[in-house]
Amino acid sequence: MKVQIDYTLLSQFPFISRKEFRILFNKFLLDEKVISAERKKSVNHYIDFLIFESKREPQKFINLIKQNLIRQNNESFLEINNPGNAFENLSQVLDLIDIIEVEINSYGLTNGEAQHNYLLTQLFNASCYIISDAKGDFSTNDLIQQEENTIKNNLQEQMKPFLNSYLEKLLLGLVQEKIIVHSGENRYYLREKNLRNDELSNLPHKNTADGLFQFTFINKPPPVNNPERNDDYWPQTFAINKHNFEITIKPINTPYWRFGFRYSKTDTFPPINEARHNNESIVDIHICVGDMRSNRKWHNANRVYLQSYNVLHRHNPRLIEDNYKGEDIILTVKSNSNSSQVYFELRSNVKILYQNEFNLNSYNFCLLGAWSDFNNYTLSTNIKVVNRLHKVD
Repeated sequence: MKVQIDYTLLSQFPFISRKEFRILFNKFLLDEKVISAERKKSVNHYIDFLIFESKREPQKFINLIKQNLIRQNNESFLEINNPGNAFENLSQVLDLIDIIEVEINSYGLTNGEAQHNYLLTQLFNASCYIISDAKGDFSTNDLIQQEENTIKNNLQEQMKPFLNSYLEKLLLGLVQEKIIVHSGENRYYLREKNLRNDELSNLPHKNTADGLFQFTFINKPPPVNNPERNDDYWPQTFAINKHNFEITIKPINTPYWRFGFRYSKTDTFPPINEARHNNESIVDIHICVGDMRSNRKWHNANRVYLQSYNVLHRHNPRLIEDNYKGEDIILTVKSNSNSSQVYFELRSNVKILYQNEFNLNSYNFCLLGAWSDFNNYTLSTNIKVVNRLHKVD
């Protein structure tokens, strides 16, 4: 006998968050109030391990605790061992998912709870596959295939483009945390514990982020109060005076788009549900392809501009190309040691479109992003990030 189930409604079932799992576990602790900070840290890593092992199912979570209980002299306790710091790695994965969740929440999803729960569930399932089930190397498509093997429904189809983008951000974060290795051609593999030191030294580091990354920027669901804000951002900020960039931007069936940098004095940037350029403490410098009229219709796909906001003053976009045909654009950004000279160069093929320097010495952090108001976009990028600490001015 078969009975039909409303999967969308099922996805709205109360989501058990990481925080709630910790609250649940702590209810079982007799000595929670006297436990030391260091032991508390170890307990939280162990809870993250249980979250993974239980596949985030509360009853399995409780059963695992019961299975591992040691009973002695009418007392029950758990022996928490952490082989090879494996629990810390699992905590790093969940930390990354928490960061992505903040971005998901900022977009004001139209069917909020169901879409939120669905995206987080799929990110968690992908993480479980990477950590526990992947045999050899894998790609983003392999992770998507895991999701596509389940029953099709409207919610899955609706959220698929956004899930793909969030999976790419998860993979990027796992590379930066040195949990997985990017082996090229969109292939990855789980880093072995016995990775040689010379191999380890060539991996991207979280604080320096040296490396070459492939990343696709794709339109995100806009918040209800700002329907034009379909912005997509790289999941990490960078110290301006410590990093140089060379970015190849390849539009995929996208005639109209924006791409560039935001600059802030702190590593916190305004949320997506605020108007994009109203905050005068944030500098924006970006490429503009095409114009949007007041009726929200786009035109002039052949025109490329360089637009900036709040660098001394806001000024009109500068036309730098009027015969653009959708080819790759290469953006190079370099800073001196105090960010008083941040050099921007744009070129298309071998033709230089734009060169200029900006004084950003009162700003400390930058963020990469793309958008196209009221318009779908897909920008495939190759991003080379170089740590200036290894270079000489």
